[in-house]
Formats: sequence, structure tokens, C-alpha cells
Amino acid sequence: MNHSVGMSYTSGGGYGYALGVYTNSMMYKFSDNINIQADVSLVNSPYSSLGNDFSKQINGIYITKAALNYKISDNTNLSIQYRQLPTGYGYGNYYNGFYNNSFWNNSFWSNDAFNER
Repeated sequence: MNHSVGMSYTSGGGYGYALGVYTNSMMYKFSDNINIQADVSLVNSPYSSLGNDFSKQINGIYITKAALNYKISDNTNLSIQYRQLPTGYGYGNYYNGFYNNSFWNNSFWSNDAFNER
């Protein structure tokens, strides 16, 4: 189990918002080639010049990743995933701080994902 905390401020076009994210990341290894992962995040925007509706819309608890990972062979992996991301955190925005915490990048595809911790 890993924990991470991220804080950011984004601005543009005369608007801005602050964002705090706490993520609890868990992995359970069933066998040498099967594991499950779950990342649960608490998201809070304490300040937003976009209005209270924006903060109410983004604040909450999200299942940012739930995955069943199966290593078929040394060269073949299968990962079935569910992701629930806050508004504005769609796929493809890799340089956003939400994606750049240390565990987010420590996925099934990393070399040590199946090593015992």
C-alpha cells in the first residue's frame, strides 16, 4: 500500500483553481502472473475563480484506477482497467501533476510490479 499527496494551482484566461489530491494505492498479488491494483483518490479544490459549482463538481472520491493484470508470457501482458477521473483530467494529459505521482507510473508494465514489497 502506498500513499501520495499532490497539490497544484492551474491558471489561464484570467481564471484559476487550486487542487489537492490524496491517493491510496494498493496492489494484491494472487500469483506470479496475476495481480490486482486499486487507486482511490480524494480530490478537493479549496479555491476556484471558476465558481462554487466547479469546486462542487470536482470535489469527491474517485476510483482513479482499478485493474486486473495478467502476465501471459514474458512478452505478453493483459490488463483490464476501470478509471474514474475528475472533470478536466481526461486521457492524454500526461504532463499534468495528477498523473506524475510516483505510484501512478508504477504500473503493471514496470519491471518490479510483480516483485514482493
